[in-house]
Amino acid sequence: MESSQSEEHILNANNNPENRIGVKCSRCGYEQMPSESCISCGLRLDYNFLDIKRGDPAPVDVLFKEAWKLFKLRFPVLLMISLIHNLFVLATNFDAYFNQVTFNPEEIEYAKLIAINSVLLFVYAWSIGAYVSAITNKSLSIGEVLGSGVRLLPSYLWIAIISSIIIMLGFLALVVPGIILMVRYAFREFVLLCENKRGYDALRRSSEYVKGRWFKVFGRLLPVWILIFIPVFLPQAIGILFLILLIPFSYVYTYIVYQSLRGELVAGSSPQIEGRMPENETVQ
Repeated sequence: MESSQSEEHILNANNNPENRIGVKCSRCGYEQMPSESCISCGLRLDYNFLDIKRGDPAPVDVLFKEAWKLFKLRFPVLLMISLIHNLFVLATNFDAYFNQVTFNPEEIEYAKLIAINSVLLFVYAWSIGAYVSAITNKSLSIGEVLGSGVRLLPSYLWIAIISSIIIMLGFLALVVPGIILMVRYAFREFVLLCENKRGYDALRRSSEYVKGRWFKVFGRLLPVWILIFIPVFLPQAIGILFLILLIPFSYVYTYIVYQSLRGELVAGSSPQIEGRMPENETVQ
């Protein structure tokens, strides 16, 4: 009879911070940074996160490498979410989506405008829950991910509203405060699902990860933010295609940065923690 470790397919990783270079899954051979579980096959890794302290984010090249690996792994699910999200947006108002025209109160009823924006807000909140579920739990099927987005919609709707209001007020105060708040609250969606922090608690926890390293986090997030703006300068048809791919990748990349902030990093090493909702539990 195989040992309990063999039965559970546990891969032992060196817990010495100086040796956290990366691990290779003993079941599927997938190489990744030290992690609680293999993001490819779900194999549980014997990696002690209890003693890990928060650290600085990994270098940009490492973050992009890890984000690309996870993006490819979950591409079909992420693509489906992005298609649904963008189709809803385009269906409500194609031109307004790219900010090339604005609604004219003389040409459109305020009630219709409110209805359109309400639909977009709900679809946006749904897409966040779906993206985060797909990224943090690789075992979920497309159907389960879409259902998770619906189940988590109230929570992400609320956090989207309060964070948007706070960030908007920051931008009204000479722009800079808005940028500061965008970085501080960048990980709120992942905190909500992975740490079960709701509302302002999620914003506060995200701020805690950024505290004392704002410029470093900003430097890691800036490249992917720049990528998101590229479609604005492209023809609409090409811009749409780019957005369909860039939006889900930006969520994956932000998740990898969030993971790196949850652990002590050493030269290209960051923890990857698979966020899972407890069974029969719904985030409010």
